[in-house]
Amino acid sequence: VIIGIDIGGTKIQQALFTENGKRIDTLVFSTQVRQGSERAINKIIENTSLLLEKYKLKPINIASINIGAPGPVNSRTGVILQPPNLPTWRNVPLKKILEEKFNCKVNLDNDANVAALGELHFGAGKNCHSLVYITISTGVGGGIIINRKLYRGWNNVAGEVGHFTIDPSGPRCSCGQIGCLETFISGPNLVKSLKEKLKYNEDEVFEKVMGKKSEDFSAKDILDAAGRGSRLANETLEVAVKYLALGISIINYIVNPEKFILGGGVIQNEKAEKLLIQPTVEKLGEICHFKTFSTPVVKARLGKDSVIWGTYVLGKSE
Repeated sequence: VIIGIDIGGTKIQQALFTENGKRIDTLVFSTQVRQGSERAINKIIENTSLLLEKYKLKPINIASINIGAPGPVNSRTGVILQPPNLPTWRNVPLKKILEEKFNCKVNLDNDANVAALGELHFGAGKNCHSLVYITISTGVGGGIIINRKLYRGWNNVAGEVGHFTIDPSGPRCSCGQIGCLETFISGPNLVKSLKEKLKYNEDEVFEKVMGKKSEDFSAKDILDAAGRGSRLANETLEVAVKYLALGISIINYIVNPEKFILGGGVIQNEKAEKLLIQPTVEKLGEICHFKTFSTPVVKARLGKDSVIWGTYVLGKSE
């Protein structure tokens, strides 16, 4: 069997696959970032043992354990370095810990890289030779596929599209840099932006839609409110669209893939196609004057499962 693990800023998902790609079972639990990495790793070990026990398997039956984790990570050493969206995780040697516990091969990579593999083999990129996957969720990341192979770069940081500076006068990012793409389009930053607007402006539609949640809302709520006509919610998304289009145009000039695939929690919302993806394509047509932008920009077909299916591919390819 192959075990896949998707470590996110909010939750961790574990799946059990047969070697021929059938997903047998899935377990999900809260990351609880504030409690640090030790608790989460103990839970991963516990769940792995539970899955083995449930299907009358032993560690010797594990072909590999494969992990997608927020970057930056060192895929060669299997160490989770200093992910901005897992602030209590620092230089965590997860590969070594799990190899010693289960005596099997362990592969670890950036979650966006792993999601790109999932979409390449099972999702929206099945017929592509090159693509760029962008995840918009708690954070923003990317995975680059060239000639149907993952491109990691010489130092394993290729594809970190959330952390290039897109506006030098922008806000400080959780990574420490100024004006990163993530500061304009990630879920928490969309919320932060709208909360700032609400301090100085009234929006009766938003307050009516949110009701008691008007003080505590999510990116999903912003999309819902925008779809119902909230002026401030729509203004917030317009800014996100502008910077997302700028980011894609820059990546396109450098990589020029066959397809851009957008995934992650923010994009999974049913209103994202109309309120984020379509406007981004329109904006790209406005700003790309050097040559008309024609690369398809599409929604991830696997949704929240892009990473977990990518862990299976990682296990078969490494």
